[in-house]
Amino acid sequence: MYMWHNTPWMWLSMTLFWGLLAVGVFYLLKGPHGPSLPRRAGAAEILEERYARGEISAEEYRERVTTLEATRPAPGT
Repeated sequence: MYMWHNTPWMWLSMTLFWGLLAVGVFYLLKGPHGPSLPRRAGAAEILEERYARGEISAEEYRERVTTLEATRPAPGT
């Protein structure tokens, strides 16, 4: 009797099954629009992080915040 598990077709079908399953899981995890790009931090957020880490002093932080607010474009521009 010719057994199915000893044929190359069995190995091919098993490989195809697991490959399609892996691709399906990948697309389910990826989401409908692909992986989202990380949001870029704004200047004020970077400044806050640097102050929190102690890279800049309170005086330097306030000076830079004032500068950022003065150079920020008006809404609707």
